Formats: sequence, C-alpha cells, structure tokens
Amino acid sequence: MSDREKGKRNAIRYYQQKDRRKLRAFNHDFPLPEYFREMIGDKKAVSIADIGAGSIPTTGNQWPGVEVKVFASDCLADEYNEIWRSTNRVILNPVTKQDMEALTYPDNHFDIVHCVNALDHCENPRKAIQEMIRVCKPGGWVYLRHVPDEGERQRYQGFHQWNVTEYDGECKIWNPNDIFYLSEIGSFTSEVKTEVSNTMYPGEESVVSRLRKADG
Repeated sequence: MSDREKGKRNAIRYYQQKDRRKLRAFNHDFPLPEYFREMIGDKKAVSIADIGAGSIPTTGNQWPGVEVKVFASDCLADEYNEIWRSTNRVILNPVTKQDMEALTYPDNHFDIVHCVNALDHCENPRKAIQEMIRVCKPGGWVYLRHVPDEGERQRYQGFHQWNVTEYDGECKIWNPNDIFYLSEIGSFTSEVKTEVSNTMYPGEESVVSRLRKADG
C-alpha cells in the first residue's frame, strides 16, 4: 500500500473516531478567529476558500457587519461526507471535493484563501500554493498556518510528506528530497512568523505565513 493510500485510510479512520467531538465544537455558526481582522479590513462582504478543511469546517463563518461566505473543501470530501450520511448527521456547511493542486475555482475569485495544517499533505506544495494564489483576488490574502516540521515528526508516513519551517524570516517547505521557499513563487508580499495559537488550536505552536497578492 502506498503512503498516499495509507494516509487516506488513516485520515478517514481519524475522523470516524473524532466526528462527535467535531460536530459539537464546529457544526454551527460562530465567529471567525481574530487573525482575520486585517484580511477582512473594511469589506462588507468577504468570500473565503478554506482549503484542506477536513471533514467539517472549523474556521467559523461570522464577522460583525460583514456578509461571510466560506467555501470549504478537501480531497477526501466524498469519503468524509459518506461518514456523515451513514450516521444520519446533517452538516451545516458540507465540505466539497477539491484537489488543492488543481483547484476548479475561477481565477481571482476569493478575498481570502485559508489553509491550515494541510499543505504538508499534498504531493506538490509548490503547485498548491500557486493554485491558492491563482484563485485569490488581486489585493487579497493567502493565509497558511502549519505545525512545524510535521513530516519529520511523523517520519514521513501517510499524508505527512513535507515540513513547514520558519527559517530566517522565510517560510521553508522541505523534505529529504526537496526544499523551496515561499519567496521563490512570487506575485505577493509575505509575512512569516512562529506563534502559539490561542484560537483554533490552543497552545499549539504554528508557522504562520500571510501572503498579500499583488494588485493588477
């Protein structure tokens, strides 16, 4: 069995075990985390692509005075949605199937593209980031938040094939066979930092990269 197939099997098993907790915590309307404030700015309506969302969106869908539309997607959406159907559970905002390396969304479509702990799962993270930038509107944001060096920690088993690391103010994405930096991709300005989350994943250290797509 390939690493991808093992990763798929393990992800499905994980969500089958955690589905009740995730339903209680996230299957309702609730506010977006505070870190969206600058990315929303003075907009009255905002569209968000939540890439690699897992079995149920965990990002939130409300902001004071703003119409928020969240489009959550995952490569295993069909499998996750079958879990919910088989147990007669209704999901408020179902996840749709998307491959982050070949998104079907139009160019320049979203105000914010949001990816948390998912980029390290894909086969070609360069292509995934390029796709996120493509579907982001000029002047919009791509937000990446990842546990540092997850591939190394998981011994490159299953989906965990890449590491995300803050290195000298850069976001380094690497594994034993390849390495690249966000700055090599272009078309944006970026801010990279390591922080301890107090919102979505309390107490967890994460590498955070915010990319602002160039206007025009």
